[in-house]
Amino acid sequence: MYSKNKRFDFLYFVSPLIIFIVYCLVGVVIDKYTFSSDTRNWSHFAASIFLPSFFILGPVSVLIRFITKDNILLIWIIESLLLLGLLFIFI
Repeated sequence: MYSKNKRFDFLYFVSPLIIFIVYCLVGVVIDKYTFSSDTRNWSHFAASIFLPSFFILGPVSVLIRFITKDNILLIWIIESLLLLGLLFIFI
């Protein structure tokens, strides 16, 4: 689970999909605490897009960690390519 070098242990827990999941949660929390009467606010769009992403990318992150046998470099490469692909699909 952990690398031999203790300097890189945080990279296991802070991977690209985890960073994006936290970003999704921030979008949902901002939507929750803003005024819902303002429909021009970006946070409504963020919540509608990011909430499903949160529930899909969480299990995908766990699956990638299981398949790669917790190899930090492979986790970062696969998750970065996955997010790059999602970026090109949705933009």
